[in-house]
Amino acid sequence: MARSWGALLPSPDLKNLVALSALGNTTPLVENCLQQLPVLGMEGVVFHASGAGGAAMEDLIRAGWFSAVLDLTTHELVGEALGYDIYTPTQPGRLQAAAELGLPMVVSVGGLDYYVFGAPSTIPEHLRDRKTLLHNPFNANVALKTEEFARVAEALCHRLNPARGPVALIIPLKGFSQYGEEGGPFWNPEGIEIFVRTVQSNLSSRHHLHILNAPINSSQVVKVAISELRKFLGGGRAKG
Repeated sequence: MARSWGALLPSPDLKNLVALSALGNTTPLVENCLQQLPVLGMEGVVFHASGAGGAAMEDLIRAGWFSAVLDLTTHELVGEALGYDIYTPTQPGRLQAAAELGLPMVVSVGGLDYYVFGAPSTIPEHLRDRKTLLHNPFNANVALKTEEFARVAEALCHRLNPARGPVALIIPLKGFSQYGEEGGPFWNPEGIEIFVRTVQSNLSSRHHLHILNAPINSSQVVKVAISELRKFLGGGRAKG
């Protein structure tokens, strides 16, 4: 691996790659965005927002692989902000690489409404009275409490505010995940309302804030994400 490191370094003329983050709860959103990227002359590379995946994305952003970021699944901030979650990044600092480098960033709140743990026996004792859903036998999702939405929102603003490049943040009012959509097991409109108020009070006025009356996996979020990316890239890159 050490001898092959040079093969991982990006080509100097590599300018058409976009980094995307995903979980199962945001897969429809990410897949639909991927389908739109060729229209902009861009190609997407998807990272599983599972702690190691998000940290790897940050490393490759810093290494120069990407010219823009569609960080639509920022779930890993839950672990950094609240101190629990098996998907806490293996290296702290999600969202910081693109912000420091000034890359265009289109960000959303995918998975910011629940914790992820392993089997149910791994859920911390003090969280076992929460709403819990088994994603699979080895992946237990636990709902955030309403007041925790504010802490996560503050952490998100703290990461985005210093960004040197253009930033768009998309907040879907009808749910941050498939489980958190209206009518779903983690639906928490009070938490989302607090999240929005916290962002409105703390996000830099330099950044573009889009508050949509839609769930995260909707076509509205895709449309805004791709539109903002197109603007940030100057209308898209020529194909070929």
